[in-house]
Amino acid sequence: MKQMKLISIVVSVLFLILVVAPSAYAGMPKGIMLEPLRLEMKDGVNSRQITVFNQSHDSSISYTIRQVVLRMDEFGNMIAPEKITKREKLALSMVRYSPKVATIPPGKRQVVRVLIRRPPNLPEGEYLSYLSVSPVVPSQKKDLGAADKNEEGAGIKINMYVGVSMPVLIIEGNPASTTKLSDMKLITTKRKKRAVQFYIERSGKASSFVRVEVYGTKDGKEELIARDTRVVTYVNLKKRIEEINLVKDAQSFSGGPVTVKMYDCVTRDLLDTFQFNL
Repeated sequence: MKQMKLISIVVSVLFLILVVAPSAYAGMPKGIMLEPLRLEMKDGVNSRQITVFNQSHDSSISYTIRQVVLRMDEFGNMIAPEKITKREKLALSMVRYSPKVATIPPGKRQVVRVLIRRPPNLPEGEYLSYLSVSPVVPSQKKDLGAADKNEEGAGIKINMYVGVSMPVLIIEGNPASTTKLSDMKLITTKRKKRAVQFYIERSGKASSFVRVEVYGTKDGKEELIARDTRVVTYVNLKKRIEEINLVKDAQSFSGGPVTVKMYDCVTRDLLDTFQFNL
């Protein structure tokens, strides 16, 4: 059998779209974390700052920042489009930031300043782009070791360098949105989780950021079935599909009437209630 060469794999995860809490990646030894998770530049606000944290306690990390365009698809996934729209180009052109490259010592942080330059007569609405903060992957020294001597196998070396991306939402004027939920049903997801699936219908000039809670009835009392504290539908979409896993205590739920409460993510005001029969 022919001798197989050592395979050295460096995995660079450039994007973690921040629809998850920071604790989801807090333990990654060579990762970085951003604060805040989202930049909202409301009308009249043209400068903010981002703090980049080095999660490692034993090594420095160098990173670069660049602008990218990500677009939400009908399943709520963020994808990089093959072609960008005029509106997306405009959003990119308005964002300035510094520094673009930095090295952070172990356990330390770096402040990045973000400046927005709005053109005259900018139409009311939202303009969305992303800042991608990517660790610089160091060059790998060849280290054959025992794996190279194994004629029937391959040595695999994996280094995880985790980057993150954050949305920069430029808001002009006072755009608003309306959100409705429809066609809720019980499903089993691809990961074999029991969940509720439904459509989100968004209208208006603003993105939708809502909290969704699903309640059933047990022994005459309201019982929480499913909850998602942050369901996002960006302004490029009018309708999309969402899935929320059932909570641990509701795994035996087999269907029936439910009440869905939808809240504003920021103010936590109750926006609407919906009735479904699952």
